[in-house]
Amino acid sequence: GVSVGAYTSLHISCNFLMYLKIDKEDLAVPIKEGEEVDSLP
Repeated sequence: GVSVGAYTSLHISCNFLMYLKIDKEDLAVPIKEGEEVDSLP
């Protein structure tokens, strides 16, 4: 039951994101120019 529910939720959300034309670049955090990247999380 749990796996079927998770699969259904994932399937519906993926189709919804494709309908809205959202891709990885829209969800990524933009890196500001001139800002150093820290090696620590």
